[in-house]
Amino acid sequence: MTGYRPVIGGLRHRTRLDERPPDRTSLKTLCEMRWQAHRGPRSPAVGDCEACEEIAETTVDGSAR
Repeated sequence: MTGYRPVIGGLRHRTRLDERPPDRTSLKTLCEMRWQAHRGPRSPAVGDCEACEEIAETTVDGSAR
């Protein structure tokens, strides 16, 4: 699972989106965090969201393995 991975608070999260959505699109990360896409300055990623990673490892295309 790759695709759009926003950096929020220094952590790289996972989404179910294949590419970056248009500005001001509301979305939800795999760990259930709400986020609004924007083209402003990007924060550097200092790590990966452990919750998103765990969910991504246990699912394939959104369904449990």
